[in-house]
Amino acid sequence: MNLRQIRIFLTVCKCNCNITAAAKELHMTQPSVSIAIKEIENYYNIVLFDRLSRRLYLTEAGKELLKYAERIVSVSEDLEEKMLSWNKAERIRIGASLTIGSEYIAEYVKQLKNSIENVDVRVLIEPSRYLEKKLLTNDLDVAFVETSVHEEDLNRLEYRESPLAIIAHKDRIKNNEISLEEFIKLPLLLREKGSGIRETFDRVMEECGVNVEPIWEAQSTMGLINAVSMDMGVSIIPKKILESRVFDSNIKEIRVEDIEFIQHFSLVYHKDKVLTPAMEELKRICCG
Repeated sequence: MNLRQIRIFLTVCKCNCNITAAAKELHMTQPSVSIAIKEIENYYNIVLFDRLSRRLYLTEAGKELLKYAERIVSVSEDLEEKMLSWNKAERIRIGASLTIGSEYIAEYVKQLKNSIENVDVRVLIEPSRYLEKKLLTNDLDVAFVETSVHEEDLNRLEYRESPLAIIAHKDRIKNNEISLEEFIKLPLLLREKGSGIRETFDRVMEECGVNVEPIWEAQSTMGLINAVSMDMGVSIIPKKILESRVFDSNIKEIRVEDIEFIQHFSLVYHKDKVLTPAMEELKRICCG
């Protein structure tokens, strides 16, 4: 089996197991694609696709090969890019989840540029799960996330804790500290499912044995802050944002007895990734 056959197999999978669509994308004939798939099957004496009602479905062997095929092609592309750009400025593609992207990533990049001359930094700020997919397809070199990692092929280095703050309208709650029973009765305005803040909130509530449904969900932290300012409910935001960005006199921080919401920031990269000098320096900046 060779890299050409692997790329053909991977393209068929990406085209929803459609050989005709894969042949079109690869600028090949349909029989040539089918022959390449058959060559892999013959080489390993396996069946990669079940053929049912004129449609193809990955077998268990095919699913297993897909994992390795993605890894092999990713490493191959990484090698190609590295060798072709050997005498050029090093490029590093950094992903950052929304909170880290808005509050921390600029400082990380500034320190990296101060340490390495002519480094070409590209940044993508998106939700954590989207960044994980980009790491798996080699569209990013590293990513900073505030959630747990959901893909087994990714390495995760936890490098800091970040406390969250509960905020409310100053007239909604008299005391600065309330009980859990009081807290869960409040109208909650939360970040969307899959975000680091929401994952932290859900984990703490699960540990407390309670299930809470928000009345409002949003991707924008500032949108939640504005809603709290108008007394729509209570929200949870990064304490750093509360301390550095929120100057609204309508908003105050409150606490829930015996409960803390703490996020964990992590640097993530593919476990097969060859770490470049820029990636190593980024690790040093964040993880010491």
